[in-house]
Amino acid sequence: MKTIRKFLYMANNSDLELKKHFEIMCTLRSLNGLLQSQILWSSEKEIYRYAVFTEVLVHLNFLLVESNRQLGKRVSFTDDIKIHDDIKDVTDLIRNFRNAACHIGSELRSFGDKNDPLGKKSFFSDFHGKNRTGTEPSVETIYNDDVGFICGLDILYLKRHIERAYQEVWSNFKLCFSEGVIKFILQQ
Repeated sequence: MKTIRKFLYMANNSDLELKKHFEIMCTLRSLNGLLQSQILWSSEKEIYRYAVFTEVLVHLNFLLVESNRQLGKRVSFTDDIKIHDDIKDVTDLIRNFRNAACHIGSELRSFGDKNDPLGKKSFFSDFHGKNRTGTEPSVETIYNDDVGFICGLDILYLKRHIERAYQEVWSNFKLCFSEGVIKFILQQ
């Protein structure tokens, strides 16, 4: 509770903290609008999907970092996540996808032998439903009711990862805002 009180009143402490409070509030609002737009679910709006996906990752990564930094509340579920050196939970998964989406030359986009120029392959795509495979090795989802985004050998699900992480980070920050600010964030 002490951490939440500190965040609630941080706007009184300095302009920098006021700016951070405002950034969090506006980022929550923007992310809510992007998810409500359903562009990531719609195949009819294919041309916008990658841009919206990248924007969602940037906003969600920022909120996950600030939830951990400002409130000491890391979003750390591991359901349907392949755990490995770089990824221990959903916060790490979203960070890696954000970095890969924003940095086209990133090693995070690659799989295969990184030391062999001919063995290094890039794979970044999305799919609806089951059995989406790319060039070797294949990656597939087990869910028909979700959209999966693939980067390297990792899968980030829209409903199971992105929307759930948003709900958890929203729950963390919701306690820090007045009723009027909450209405502003949810207003579309």
